[in-house]
Amino acid sequence: MRSLKRLTFTPVLSTSIYDANDTLFATILAGELPNAGARCFLRSVVVHDADDEGPQMTLYFLRSNVAFGTVNAAPSITDANSLFVTGSLAVAAADFADLGGAKVAIKQDLMIPLETADGTAEVYVAATTTGTPTYTAATDVVIDLFVEGI
Repeated sequence: MRSLKRLTFTPVLSTSIYDANDTLFATILAGELPNAGARCFLRSVVVHDADDEGPQMTLYFLRSNVAFGTVNAAPSITDANSLFVTGSLAVAAADFADLGGAKVAIKQDLMIPLETADGTAEVYVAATTTGTPTYTAATDVVIDLFVEGI
């Protein structure tokens, strides 16, 4: 087994109530892989929610920093930019464990291919919500991606 690299990022959220299928967070740099133009697999994801919302979400993995949509509005990615989406992952409300004042979701045993743009090592992520969460702070969610290179 190859070693895993953890990419940790904190997306910027809205503190107003979301509608179902809104952009939860716009495209954000999740981190960098060891090699430019790398191909790898997403093996697991951990979503830490300090606001105890447990948001239902779909994460979209992109190989470039393209506009996905405005936070707390419907996604508005263009046809051309949608070609940069390399994979997605649904995180359901049932995936979250309630730990008292926080919730954590762990998705394991994944094999989602990720790809970076030629000449870069950057992995980008955006998300939509299928629920209607309301956050008290714009930085209450932290996401860890565990990536295995090939």
